[in-house]
Amino acid sequence: MDESRKRNYLALLVRRTLAGFSNNMSNQYINVYILKMGFTEQDIGLLRSIAAFLSALPSSTLNFVADVTSRKKAYLIGLLLEILSALLFFLDNGALVVILALVFYLVAFQGLRTLENILIADSLRGQQRAFGFGVIYSLTV
Repeated sequence: MDESRKRNYLALLVRRTLAGFSNNMSNQYINVYILKMGFTEQDIGLLRSIAAFLSALPSSTLNFVADVTSRKKAYLIGLLLEILSALLFFLDNGALVVILALVFYLVAFQGLRTLENILIADSLRGQQRAFGFGVIYSLTV
């Protein structure tokens, strides 16, 4: 593995491991946070359903941007959406902001996951891919 591929793989390994840890830790509390804002359990289902529906097209669009322009730009957009999601949850100004935060969260999660898989595959040679993916998946369960 040449140096740039190795650096890319290690950066993705660290990023995905840390993101997996923080997402698994914080994702469990999103519903609690929404309840504390005054919404009901039924509202949570509705808000998450709306967010999932609204995030379907942008998630694919993020990966389309990776194919058409550059993977680096698409990756940076995904990271920006991830940051905006956390900021919007912090603002807690009603249902619209919560839906927008959930949409950004889902777009970043779904879009970055696919894009990271492509970047990981690019950073590994054919005979190293299975082991490389195995290491990353075992650390980000």
